[in-house]
Amino acid sequence: MGEQRIDEQATAYAARGWQVFPLWWPATGGRCACGAADCDSPGKHPIGQLAPHGFMDATTDVATVARWWAACPEANVGIRTGAESGIVVLDIDGEAGREAARRLVEEHERFDPCWVRTGSGWHAYMAHPGSAVPNSAKRLADGLDVRGDGGYVVAPPSLHASGSRYRWIDRLNEEVPAPLDRELPAMPGWLVELATPAPAPRAPVEPIRVRQDGGFAYAAAAIEREADDVARAPVGERNDRLNRAAFKAGQLIGAGLVDEATVTAALTTASQMAGLNERETGATIRSGLRAGISQPRRVQLREVDQCPAPCNTATTPDVEAEAC
Repeated sequence: MGEQRIDEQATAYAARGWQVFPLWWPATGGRCACGAADCDSPGKHPIGQLAPHGFMDATTDVATVARWWAACPEANVGIRTGAESGIVVLDIDGEAGREAARRLVEEHERFDPCWVRTGSGWHAYMAHPGSAVPNSAKRLADGLDVRGDGGYVVAPPSLHASGSRYRWIDRLNEEVPAPLDRELPAMPGWLVELATPAPAPRAPVEPIRVRQDGGFAYAAAAIEREADDVARAPVGERNDRLNRAAFKAGQLIGAGLVDEATVTAALTTASQMAGLNERETGATIRSGLRAGISQPRRVQLREVDQCPAPCNTATTPDVEAEAC
């Protein structure tokens, strides 16, 4: 098959009803085009300037999608999974994931999803069952991740850091067109059951306190509220709330009202209380903070812990001090 244009495929996904958004792409040598030397997810995280809220900005509006790819023609395509797009994806990573998937099929029954070949494994696309399917890593086995509510996947014909492109394939590994004109296969009942285990009893959520030596009471209280919201989030909404909280906290960091280490510690603690795993937590917090820092919040401050004398708004860039 001829090489597909990324912008055309992104628009086609949106027209089909799958929510899409732009991701950074791998540059020369496999490094991420975002420019961060320590980027640990090259070609897989949102472009904050276009989608500041990450997958929460994903849309089916073709005009918005066309505008995004006109601004960044090389952008990879992210598809939001879960009920919003009607998709659940089983992420099979490498030979370990392939073997684990084979064992599951032997123990239960064969299923026939729509397949994507990734740079290091396979994505199995299935229709969302209608009930909550949490986004989780290694819930089924090592090398098997579930991309459901609160998650996203990199879609064809995006570029992988290995230099290969994501592509739709059939069972014989032959490239095929994207399934744009037909329904996705149903998620088998046994897989729904395995992917959504009964929630374990959760310990009471303790208040998270943020210490801001010499800082602003407003910022500390705001971070405490966001952290508490994450800690109490129900299954299926935890990653969404963490992403939103990280973005809002990043705006306060960008305004100079709180330091990044304080925010990261509070949100990490809240995520652990909510039951999120460490890998998902770190990536979501970093992505949300980057997006928020790029859009600092302008705040009307009525009270501060310490007020300079005389009062001078120049000491707090991008913040308006209404009264001291």
